Order: sequence, then structure tokens, then C-alpha cells
Amino acid sequence: PATVVAQLNAQLAKKAEPQTGPWRESHWSRSFNYAYEYAAKGYYARRLQLARENSPLLKPLYQRDERFVREFGKAFVIVRLGGYAAAVHTGPVEGVHEGWQRPYGHGGGQLCAFWTVETGSALLARRRGIQGPVYDSFDEWRLWPVHTVAGVTRDGDIVTSGRIQQPDVVSRCSATRAEVHVAGMIPKYVAAKKGCVPTDLQYARRFVLDSRGVRVTTTVKSPGQEILAELYETIPIFLRETGEQKMPRLQFRVDSRWVDATDQPTAGVSAVKIERFQGAVQIALSQPVTAKLSPRVWLDGFQTRAECRTVLVDLLKDALGGGS
Repeated sequence: PATVVAQLNAQLAKKAEPQTGPWRESHWSRSFNYAYEYAAKGYYARRLQLARENSPLLKPLYQRDERFVREFGKAFVIVRLGGYAAAVHTGPVEGVHEGWQRPYGHGGGQLCAFWTVETGSALLARRRGIQGPVYDSFDEWRLWPVHTVAGVTRDGDIVTSGRIQQPDVVSRCSATRAEVHVAGMIPKYVAAKKGCVPTDLQYARRFVLDSRGVRVTTTVKSPGQEILAELYETIPIFLRETGEQKMPRLQFRVDSRWVDATDQPTAGVSAVKIERFQGAVQIALSQPVTAKLSPRVWLDGFQTRAECRTVLVDLLKDALGGGS
């Protein structure tokens, strides 16, 4: 009842720290039923009408039988085509927190989600905040569940396309197809300088999304000034939201057989398979590569218990023939 809500709000207000002046900061909402208190006029009548019509608007978006391609400025392209849905993130990100040396998110142009009815979100880019007890540390770049090109130089500096704060973006979208190009210069994080500095690594990605699936082409070029010790294409696998959910099975295809993926390098990998819930998703690679899993599972550990594991595709050994 509104009377009880008003009384409880009054009690909470009494517990708030006294502040002078006409304004008071309320960090957490004290609304006990926000939908009831702030419902738009006429909403209930419209809601009843939608129920009588059995409107698809009453179902979650991805449980509707719809096909769409939507572009949101130069930040996102989100599609539902055929039996899958996907999101490409190309928007800007902030830099690195000066005091804590923690990145404000990851960008650079990435496939940040891939979903099917049977598997749910098999691929999902995640990050932690910077204020909680756990956060994304540059020391854990191999664990980061993001779709990037990442590695380390011979001097120990970390390079990652996820730190391209404002990529160049060109997109062409129709009702049934999306093509997105992103490009930029990959920076490197230098711990001694407490920040990212430019490199000569030229990065570009092309995403094509249509009824056949998602195709990604990644290109990295360098005049050779940066000497790299490691360089990977990283693919974020979303394992589960809670410990009660079954852990997915991750496998690599070597020749014509499937083997369980581990954190040890596996040569001759032509595809990655994610068996999750009642289905499976396959990632076919354009040529056999050496691949492995990240050293351990990434756990959010702050406001969620989400777990992810990153596939690391070795770009130096295979794409560059072992050179630097």
C-alpha cells in the first residue's frame, strides 16, 4: 500500500546523513516498487490490450520469431538472422585510470556476443568494474574475455587492440546483412610509464553477418619496429553464470578428430567447438593454427559469478611463420 511505502521511505530518510541546503544525494534508490510509482499514464490499459492480442511484444526479444539488423551510431551493430543473434561493438572506450592503472573497458572493434536458442550466449565479452575488490588487471591480459588481438613485446609491454579508444569505423547494413570495418593503431601498455603509448602495429577487422553466420577477418601489419614475443587472436567463451550450471565442453578439431581444449598449445587446430546446454557452436578457422586456452578461468567475482575462458590463437607461430 502507498501508505506503508511512504512510512518506510520516511524512516529511511531519517537514517540518511543530514545535509545542509535544499539538495540531498541518494546513492541507492529508495523506491520499493519503481514500476508502480513511476508507471506511464495509460500503461496498464495498453498492457491488457497487448495480452488480449497475444502480442509478441510481451515476449523477450530473442524469443520472438523476428529477423533484424540494427545499427546504433558507430557503437554497435546487433543482428538476429537465421538461428543466431550477434553483437559487434565498435564504440569508443575510455583510457586507463591514472591512479589504479586499471583499463576503463575494452574496445577496438570486437564480436562481443554470439547467441543461439540451444546454447545461449556461447561467446560473450565481459569486463569487471574498477571500483570493486576484483578488477581487470593488465597482468591478466591472457585471461581477459574479450575479442582482441593481444600480446606482449620482447620488453614485456602489453599490446592489445582492446585499448584502441576510438577506432575508425565504416559499416554497411541492410535488412538481411551487415558488414563492418574497423581500423586503428594498436597501443602498448608500459607499466613504467603508467599508461599506453603508440606503436607501429596497424590493425583492421572486417565483420560480415548474414543468414549463413558471422565471418571475421583480422589483419595486423607492422614495419617491424615492435619486436613481439607473443601475439594472439583472443576469443571469449562464456562458460556459465552460476556454479549450478553445467560447465560447457570446449574442443579443438585437429585433422578430422575433436580433442579437448587445454591451456597447452595444440598444433593443427582448424576449428573450435563449444558444447553448451542443448547445442553447440563451431568457430571455423581459415587455416590450421596453434591454439590453447587461457591459463585459467576468468571469474567476475564482484556483482556476478560469471565465468569465462578465452581461446588464444597464436598469430606469430602460424600467421607469420614463427617470425616476429
